[in-house]
Amino acid sequence: MPKLKPTELLHAEDLLSKGESKEALKIITSFEGTVWRYYLEGDFEKGIEDLLHCKELYEKISGINPIYANNLVTLSRFYAQKGEKNEGIMYAKKSLEIYEQLNDQAGIARSYSLLAYNYGFNINSNPDLAIDYAERSLSIAEIDSMTKADNLKNLSLIYSTQGRMDKAFQFAEEGYKFAQEKKNYIILALCSLLIGNYYSLKGDFDRSLEYFKISLIHSKKAGFLELIGWAQFSLIRMYIRLDSHEQAQEYLKQLEDVAKRAKDKTTSKLYLTAKGLMFKASGRSRDRAEAEKLFKQVVADEITNPLVYLNAVSYLCDFLLEELEMSNNSEIINELEPLITSLLKYAEKTHSLIYISLTKGFQAKLALIQMEFEESRHLLTQAQRIAEQHGLQGFAKMFSTDHDKLLEQLNTWEQLKKDNAPMSKRIKLASFDKIITRMKGMNVSETPDILDEEPILLLIMDNSGATYFNHPFIENWDYSDLFSSFMSAFNTFSDEIFSKSIDRIRIGENTILINPIEPFLACYVIKGQSYPALQKLTRFTEAIRENLEIWQALNKSVKTSEMLELDKPAALKTVINEIFTQ
Repeated sequence: MPKLKPTELLHAEDLLSKGESKEALKIITSFEGTVWRYYLEGDFEKGIEDLLHCKELYEKISGINPIYANNLVTLSRFYAQKGEKNEGIMYAKKSLEIYEQLNDQAGIARSYSLLAYNYGFNINSNPDLAIDYAERSLSIAEIDSMTKADNLKNLSLIYSTQGRMDKAFQFAEEGYKFAQEKKNYIILALCSLLIGNYYSLKGDFDRSLEYFKISLIHSKKAGFLELIGWAQFSLIRMYIRLDSHEQAQEYLKQLEDVAKRAKDKTTSKLYLTAKGLMFKASGRSRDRAEAEKLFKQVVADEITNPLVYLNAVSYLCDFLLEELEMSNNSEIINELEPLITSLLKYAEKTHSLIYISLTKGFQAKLALIQMEFEESRHLLTQAQRIAEQHGLQGFAKMFSTDHDKLLEQLNTWEQLKKDNAPMSKRIKLASFDKIITRMKGMNVSETPDILDEEPILLLIMDNSGATYFNHPFIENWDYSDLFSSFMSAFNTFSDEIFSKSIDRIRIGENTILINPIEPFLACYVIKGQSYPALQKLTRFTEAIRENLEIWQALNKSVKTSEMLELDKPAALKTVINEIFTQ
């Protein structure tokens, strides 16, 4: 059944039928201006309904109309906020076509900004394209202040989702200062929320609370209910973390009131999640049961906002892990595994690099407590590489340290397996706490202390074990026993090594780090922590591949069976000195 047009638009339609376009246009644009109240209330469906009625009438007016383009921009924003990003992208592109025909540079900047928002924050998002659109928008000299602030906010959100927190903070601060000058309360609220999250992740809880409160003030000034809900949710979460339950309860009451008034699903889910956190924090069995019920309700519901879903799954995983530790009931793992699989699925669809990396780490811990040691190692290697590829060095260090620790404790784990140790012991040894803390968006400032390794030996070999270069860092060091042990391990793990699913092998007190440069293998034997040594080994393998003199000499040695020497070729010595000895 078609939706009935409001009285004002029926009157405008009548005027259009009589050829009175100017008068009709005034009525349509005046009516469209009232639609923003639905945006602030979260009633996106009603807003879209009215905007589509306006769109139908604009299309009856001849000529290229900038007001019609603005209608498409507003439609794009409503669809984006509703979570229907395909429609959001479609209307943003239609508006762009009109602005380009009009050569309206400010309008083009506006359309680019909306494309950035739509591509940046949806299922199957494209953050690289989103960043490109935001930068294109900012490069236009005629950009209006609202669009400029919007772009700065968008870039902060995109980088925050990826886990590139320093860049996220940079754009949030810039957006905040610019919006402050223009008294743009929505952007002020969003940017202060992002800054608060940044300080929370850094462990500066006082400043985090300060900015969450600022976000709440600006959200209320804007009258944007969903933003008010996010600010209140952030304050509740922070006060629970600080064991200030009275303050958390006060904000929970306020969030309940906002959730009743808001028409969007996001705010109601935030309330249910916050209520679950309060129940969980009480520690009582009855309350814990209510917390589990609420978390599961949010997780099972339609995913309208990926961030809300990712948060709820993280809290549910934390809850189930506590249950597993207390009950030793391995059936709980059967509940955890599909949750983690789902978490990874949506993290990948939204390009949330933090969650992709952390979820791999969580899977590694689950494999470990189930005594699947090799699977755990593969997953830790994947988690570290994902973090490294995207500049998440704190996470990469954490996973590398966890991997080293697993190898150091392998005998202990083997004994636990023989003894059929209870789940509580396994969970304690596996140290889930850091993974969970990060998954819940809490303090990530406590990265492990990393010390430089003690270098022992550098090798280049092929997949048959033939050695073409070896350079000991210790004089008169006999590596024959170590090499024999390594070859035994190499034969066991050769497939995993060349598929890059294993990057280290531990033999006694030594760790052998491995980096394939097909058809060769670079190996670095060390004592100590692997993370800084792996960075050096990666640089070394890149230098071998990129330096023509070294690469040709290495391939020649395969044919002649002659070993490379430190100064033959000369470039090899230079590379080793630059990377390993300076």
